[in-house]
This record gives sequence, C-alpha cells and structure tokens, in this order.
Amino acid sequence: MSLQRICTWCSVIIEKHEHRFYIDGNAVCDSCEAEYFGDDEEDG
Repeated sequence: MSLQRICTWCSVIIEKHEHRFYIDGNAVCDSCEAEYFGDDEEDG
C-alpha cells in the first residue's frame, strides 16, 4: 500500500522521487508544473 499521488491535470502517477507541486491545492506532476510556469520562457 504505497501512497501514490495522481496528477490532477493529466492523471499520470506522480512518482515518489518527483517533487510534488500544488496548484490551488491540487497535486500536479513535474511536467505539468513546468508547463504551468514555463509559458513565459518561449520568446517568439
């Protein structure tokens, strides 16, 4: 019985070694966190 978190946005299983980030109290995975914060990195 391992405690698994599921990403609220894409429903992927968040691995134990992954840093868990919360947006509005919802756990999201690393990729969704990067997507959420990475928008302004695209200068075009």
